Amino acid sequence: MKKLASIVLVALLTSLLASCSQVPITGRSRLNFIPDMEINEMAAQSYQQFISDNKTKVQADSPEARLVLQVGSNIQKAVEDYMSANNLYHEIAGFDWQFTLIEQDEVNAWAMPGGKVVVYSGILPYTQDEHGLA
Repeated sequence: MKKLASIVLVALLTSLLASCSQVPITGRSRLNFIPDMEINEMAAQSYQQFISDNKTKVQADSPEARLVLQVGSNIQKAVEDYMSANNLYHEIAGFDWQFTLIEQDEVNAWAMPGGKVVVYSGILPYTQDEHGLA
């Protein structure tokens, strides 16, 4: 019985160690049970579902939406330039960057893996301008 428990423990520790990886920018260690590509696909599906559920609240062609897109594009370029300069571009290869403004009073914004970003219009009075939003 002890031998079986030892084998199970060794197998468990081996799988945990195999799941460890290093975060490219910070260098910290992380457990990575789900491959990044799969996480990005799951995030893309969740993002599309969110957009579909909030279709009537999406602002597509307003000055505020253009601001969100401009700030997002600047962030995207900065990330891509940094990753390329540090030979880490493979970490973001396949990102489908999307920046969306949702008409909602909530003071919030969020990002998902794979480059999906949503900004709620309620945060814009607090950010005031491009620099504040960035």
